[in-house]
Amino acid sequence: MQTAVLIMGPAWTQSGIYITLWVLISILGRKVSPLPPSKYLLICLCVDVVCLAAQATGGGLAGSESDEGKSTKPGTTTMTVGIIAQLVSTFLFSILLVIVCYRGLPQLRKNKPLGYIAAATILATIMMIIRGIYRSIELTQGWTGYLITHQLYTIGLDAIPMVFAMGVYVFLNPAILFQVHKKMTAERPPINKSLGSDSGSGSDSHSPSPVGKPEMAMARDIV
Repeated sequence: MQTAVLIMGPAWTQSGIYITLWVLISILGRKVSPLPPSKYLLICLCVDVVCLAAQATGGGLAGSESDEGKSTKPGTTTMTVGIIAQLVSTFLFSILLVIVCYRGLPQLRKNKPLGYIAAATILATIMMIIRGIYRSIELTQGWTGYLITHQLYTIGLDAIPMVFAMGVYVFLNPAILFQVHKKMTAERPPINKSLGSDSGSGSDSHSPSPVGKPEMAMARDIV
């Protein structure tokens, strides 16, 4: 059961990555994404829930079968299918991430907070893919396979990637950086105000014409 929980846990980190990119797309604009932000997020979260359910079901079956002295193959197979499906979805997500970052590169270069968020999301996604590949191969070998019985592989290909995937969001916290971006945008002076302050005739353009009053008087005399 402990191994099952360790395998399922990173699914929540993956969901956080999906939401981060969703907010980033909403800020950069619809043009940077092949899919609408809401549709993309719904698809990714639904796939994540299905993968998580498969991993949880497989882990529960494998645990109960192990306690009863039965074969753990059905539960292990279910769990493996869940984690491989999640790995495939992460690969597809990484393609979307690359497209968004490529199309939004001019904005990301100009806006440092958004650039930091994009860089952190790329690093976290790479770490999740490394971890997913390792776990898929590990479970395919079974509970007595080479990888699962050698702790160094678990530390190097599961623990350390997860530390980087979550740790990068500690130092480059999306919630804080999104607030910094929002503050920077709010403090930026509007274009019409800056033009009005630079031009000395800006105030004169709004003042009534001095010819207006005589013209009105003549109109009254004619009536």
